[in-house]
Amino acid sequence: MITRDQYNSALDIVEAYHSQLFKIKTESPKELLIDWLDRVELSTRTNNGLRLLSRWHDNLLFVDDLNKANFLKGKHLGQKSWTEFSDERDYRKNK
Repeated sequence: MITRDQYNSALDIVEAYHSQLFKIKTESPKELLIDWLDRVELSTRTNNGLRLLSRWHDNLLFVDDLNKANFLKGKHLGQKSWTEFSDERDYRKNK
């Protein structure tokens, strides 16, 4: 049986985790992928694939950290989507 002290300790851990996530989102100089997607216009397929990729990373994926190898791991994301994404970002990372 779980005691009240154990329960409160677990709540403290969860609260600390959420505060760390909030700190990452607010204090980072990089732009989150999910925020960037709200700002730009991409094809539906590319947009949905990137949103799914972001969700796999708990919405903590930064646009600047996304390279071609990681991009192509996403479902529904291929060479055409990479070209569209890199043209929109105005770079081509072939790492």
